[in-house]
Amino acid sequence: MFALTIWIKEMKTHRTALWEGNHTDENRTERDSREPVNGSFLIRPERRKNMGELKLINLADVQIEEIEWLWKPYIPKGKVTLVRGMPGEGKTMVLSSLVAALTNGDPLFNEEKRHEPISCIYQSAEDGLGDTIKPRLESGDVVQCKVWAINEEQDPLSFTDARIEEAIRNTGAGLMILNPLQAYLGANVDMYRPNEVRPVMTNLVNIAHRTGCAIVLVEHMNKVKDASAIIRGLGSMDITGAARSVLMIGKANDHSEEVYLAHVKSNLAPKGPTLSSRSRISAHSVKERASFPPISCSDVKTFRHISKRNRERSKTHCSAFSQMWTKSSASRSTTSSEATESASAR
Repeated sequence: MFALTIWIKEMKTHRTALWEGNHTDENRTERDSREPVNGSFLIRPERRKNMGELKLINLADVQIEEIEWLWKPYIPKGKVTLVRGMPGEGKTMVLSSLVAALTNGDPLFNEEKRHEPISCIYQSAEDGLGDTIKPRLESGDVVQCKVWAINEEQDPLSFTDARIEEAIRNTGAGLMILNPLQAYLGANVDMYRPNEVRPVMTNLVNIAHRTGCAIVLVEHMNKVKDASAIIRGLGSMDITGAARSVLMIGKANDHSEEVYLAHVKSNLAPKGPTLSSRSRISAHSVKERASFPPISCSDVKTFRHISKRNRERSKTHCSAFSQMWTKSSASRSTTSSEATESASAR
């Protein structure tokens, strides 16, 4: 009882000291640091030293921007795209084909129109420049003077590294490939923690937006079988969430040389059809870089990385998604018109 009485007296003394202002700023709560002004709270100046300046954007002042594409609808310019797949199943081959086509200005896999040749940055922590990347690109007749890589022998590269934006601006690159994603997150970033992944991904998204460069991240797949294709990537879902487009690359089986490319996620346009290479492409050859015609819906079932539960959905995406999108848009327009006419009648 005596100890309880002493504790109560100490608490009263401490509370009095707080009210009289004898406490330090470190002991003040965020609510104590605010003072009411016209019914709302404003942060006192001494508490704003670690806060940024408030800047508001009115939607009326925002200009609508048209989406530009490096490879429509698979890879948008100025955005982050994920390319995922199991090791050894064609990711590097497809990306090497893409770089070869872009540096030459050749039509891309499912296109006929030529493009203006562009420069590319090919950054890989898995394959050597001299023994793997250059031989593959040379076999595809790549314009070598348009392909660059950041030297990271002394200083490892990460998504928050200022050298990424500097390299894009200095080379004028329209495409940057970072392979694999987890090698560039940073040593202190746990790829399974959203609160650690999101800031570094946001920094990369901002770099892509400022430079207009399409940034492609190569991602390995997890071991979860028969799961939705959208959750087959390693790490936090915030990685997938930050990307505007997600592509999945794989083979029909262990003995097949046929490579499939499926459009798993697309925020900026209807998903593109699943593509397939019809030719046998060796590990060091990308000569057949233009041989990716759209496959038929029945062929989607052989793409083993699309779960059984989602194969029917993938077939729909393969053949009828654009038609569904058009019908949906027409339906929304009709509904809107009917609502307007109804309101006018009232």
